Amino acid sequence: MHAAPAVSRTWHSMCFDGQLWSRLNTSDYYRDIPADALVKIITSAGPFVRDLNLRGCVQLREKWNTKGLVGACRNLENVSLEGCRIDRASVHCFLLQNSRLVHINLSVARRRRRLPR
Repeated sequence: MHAAPAVSRTWHSMCFDGQLWSRLNTSDYYRDIPADALVKIITSAGPFVRDLNLRGCVQLREKWNTKGLVGACRNLENVSLEGCRIDRASVHCFLLQNSRLVHINLSVARRRRRLPR
C-alpha cells in the first residue's frame, strides 16, 4: 500500500514535466479540462511547447492574466487561439515573446447554422 501514493506522485510529476509537451493540442478534450488544470499544463510546459492549439478553450477567458500564463510560452512556432476569448494585450505578448512564430490563428469560431429549406 505504500507504493500507490509514490506512484501517484511520480505520475503527477511526469504529467507536468514540460519536456513531454512539445506539442499541446487540446482540440479533442478542451471541453473536459478545467481552466486551472490547463493553466498548470501550459505554465509547466511553456518553454518546451512549439505547437500550441487552444482552439475553443473559452474556459481560459478569465485566466489570460494569470501570473505566468502568457509569458510561459517563449518558443512557439505555431499557435491557434481560434475561438478563445483573449484580450489584445495577451496576443501582443504572444507575438513579442515568440520570435520563431510562423503561424498564428486568431479567427473567431462561429457556430454553423443550418439554412432553412
